[in-house]
Amino acid sequence: REEAAVNSPVQVHAFNVLQPNGEGEGYGVRIGESPTVNALGMREVRPAKGTAFGGVEYEVIGSDMQVLSLQVPPGTLVTNEPGAMMMMDPSLKGGVNCNNCFGRCCVGQCCIMGTYTNEGEEPAMLGLTPNFPAKVIPLHMHETGAATYRIKNRSFFASLGEAKLGFSFDCNPLTCCFSGQGCVHSKVDGSGTAFLAAMGTVMTRQLKENETIIVDTTSLVAWEDTAKLSVRRAGGCLTCCCGGEGLFNTTLTGPGTVYFQSMSYEKFKAALTVHAAAAGAAGGALAGAAATLAANEGLATMRPRPWYAAGMGGACLAVGTRRRSHMAVAAGAGSRP
Repeated sequence: REEAAVNSPVQVHAFNVLQPNGEGEGYGVRIGESPTVNALGMREVRPAKGTAFGGVEYEVIGSDMQVLSLQVPPGTLVTNEPGAMMMMDPSLKGGVNCNNCFGRCCVGQCCIMGTYTNEGEEPAMLGLTPNFPAKVIPLHMHETGAATYRIKNRSFFASLGEAKLGFSFDCNPLTCCFSGQGCVHSKVDGSGTAFLAAMGTVMTRQLKENETIIVDTTSLVAWEDTAKLSVRRAGGCLTCCCGGEGLFNTTLTGPGTVYFQSMSYEKFKAALTVHAAAAGAAGGALAGAAATLAANEGLATMRPRPWYAAGMGGACLAVGTRRRSHMAVAAGAGSRP
């Protein structure tokens, strides 16, 4: 089975219980995890097929921006974040779940969750996708014995069975301010299967007793409640100001399973903002230059197209493209023939 998993990007198991890895470390390979440990001492979470809580067959499809396909038995309820449905069979009926609205709002999740129930007599197909470019992480809490997983805010995607999304307060001033998880943590507990959404390369590591790992504050996705969350200073004064990691790094001390992502949503959004700003400034400058050329053409051909009207039109277009594009405004309104 391990040899087949290495040769194929999709691992297919008939069951989800932990499999011995034959390395003598006492750590089992969960469904969807690579059977080999990489150079970082972690296992990559890969697309997989399996059986979730209640005998629900599922498959994670795609190498990135993945789709979660569920074969929902009759009478089974699936809970998911709003807007996650991509396709479904006619026998599935949509609904909403308003339980624990206050707790979900505190952790940044949607106050009201969507639900789908199979009202037919045969299993129905349901395709779900996260609301941002992400991969899917299955958490089989009913099989691994984990009572509670603490998860990154807004990473909850869907659940089956009694896996419920909740919250807990962090009363430690250091971790609530500098761990990157806020003063209110999201958590998933109960017996069932939960599905999380994470970006980039998703990896997991089983921390041993008193084993500590230092991670970036935005790279942490989920960790078992048995692992202790803390912080450590990133370095000296110059490192904290210019190192790009902030004042503190997040630390986790075992025992417990931890999940990581290589590209967080915060980093992805920041990168898009930088590129959008550069593109907006360039577009505004081009618009101003085009307006100036049009004004010159109007004067050369004796058409009633005064330079100030065309120039200010270019300035307005530049400002509309990027409000803070001062160079574009100058190019559009400050040039005269």
